[in-house]
Amino acid sequence: MARLPRATGPGGFPPGPEPVHHLGGQGSEVGGGHHGLWRGVGLGAFWFDEQGRLADITAERFNNARKAILPWSTPISDYGQFAGIRVPVEGAGVWHYEQGAFPYIRLRVIDLEHNRPEPYKGL
Repeated sequence: MARLPRATGPGGFPPGPEPVHHLGGQGSEVGGGHHGLWRGVGLGAFWFDEQGRLADITAERFNNARKAILPWSTPISDYGQFAGIRVPVEGAGVWHYEQGAFPYIRLRVIDLEHNRPEPYKGL
């Protein structure tokens, strides 16, 4: 078991580590419920591409429209750079119903301003 460092600040995760379990291949599973993160979700799986970049997050989440816990994902389809920092810039939110995938939102970041422009150096 490893520990996942957490970011803090507006829109960031609450302080403190989450337990992480390696799923084999390109994935890690994070326990839910810590300080309200992943509320309504037992586990979230983070999937990485061959370059080590986050490619998708999958989880079982409560779907308000169906009033049930259902498979959900947020695939990341593109990365870009702002102020020299590489970040995900395109993705979607997807419910996975029995009838098939339902992308309920598609996002594209076209501009990003950092309140601290230098890259994060770690702990």
